[in-house]
Amino acid sequence: MFDQFAYAIQQKYPDLIIQGDVYPPTALRASIAQALSMAKLAVILLLISGQNPFTWFQAPTPQIYSWAMENKV
Repeated sequence: MFDQFAYAIQQKYPDLIIQGDVYPPTALRASIAQALSMAKLAVILLLISGQNPFTWFQAPTPQIYSWAMENKV
């Protein structure tokens, strides 16, 4: 994406020198993003299978989870 922006700017301002690259995330942030992605997939699988993980912990089911169970589409 950076290259596309750099090319567009270079076409408009040919004398301008553009240097740069995509800034990679830190290891901690990349790990957090991966963990959140896995948690999201787990919740989706639980919803599709009809499981309620809150009953396993004797906790009240949040309203949003109940709504998601009723409206899977």
